[in-house]
Amino acid sequence: MTVRFWEENRKLLTGVGLALLTLPASWYVLVGRTARAEARVRAQYNASAEKLDGQRKGMYDVQEVTADLRASNAKIAEDIANLESSVQISFHPWTVIPGNYADDRGAYFRLTHAEEQTRLTFVCQQKDPPVRVRDYSFGFKRILEGDIDAAAAQVNLNRLSVVEHLVVLLAESGVAEISAISPGDPAPTGAAGYPDFILEYPFSITVRTRLDNLMKFLHAVRSPGRLFLTVRALSIAAADPYSGGRGQSLDDQELSVTIDAAGMRFVSQEERQSPAPTTGPAGKTGGRVKASGPRGD
Repeated sequence: MTVRFWEENRKLLTGVGLALLTLPASWYVLVGRTARAEARVRAQYNASAEKLDGQRKGMYDVQEVTADLRASNAKIAEDIANLESSVQISFHPWTVIPGNYADDRGAYFRLTHAEEQTRLTFVCQQKDPPVRVRDYSFGFKRILEGDIDAAAAQVNLNRLSVVEHLVVLLAESGVAEISAISPGDPAPTGAAGYPDFILEYPFSITVRTRLDNLMKFLHAVRSPGRLFLTVRALSIAAADPYSGGRGQSLDDQELSVTIDAAGMRFVSQEERQSPAPTTGPAGKTGGRVKASGPRGD
């Protein structure tokens, strides 16, 4: 039965592979475009400075040159802002730690996780058919079992926001089961030859799903403005129809799919100049880039 499934869906699986090949390319095109825009601003400053310097002995209109430069820079800044907002993660408002939890940020993360856990569980259960969930901590069990200091609390709030986006997209895509979610540490990256100006939020997920639902999910994560992801690796195997446990319906068309992917956001100039630690999977600190609060919802 499994052999027949692969033979019947060979073209579709080939399509999945081709679709995934375009994801990393799209990611790095966007990264390169932003880096080139920043370089263009610097080049315009240099060109204007040379122009002014060459005119110092005669008459020249400083106001006109300055106005042109400001207009050009404003347009470039607008283009960069539009690009950033379309592809970076929009953290939820609850990732901002309120002042009354300033002395116990770990407690705020635990409270927020409990609230989001309840909400995501409802999102999965109200689907028809319901989305099965193997880990109702949604990847945060080890973190919740350890100590959570102030830095770890902020990073984990941001990671929880990414997971919330992800679970909602999986449920909307109609996957049968969310088997595992493993959020990783934020990691700095950027285009070759430029300082790191992107913070990636990697994770690994394993789901049971039919092929058409997988394609819906892959299409959704390529839609700017929601949760734009780059897929680094994807493993597909025929799912064991008996692994769902007693009382679960059998479906020999389901696949077991593991996806390694990452979302990202652009780091601010302040973060580039003042690096701060990230947090590991057990709430310990390490690394060098600060993960700040939300930049929009």
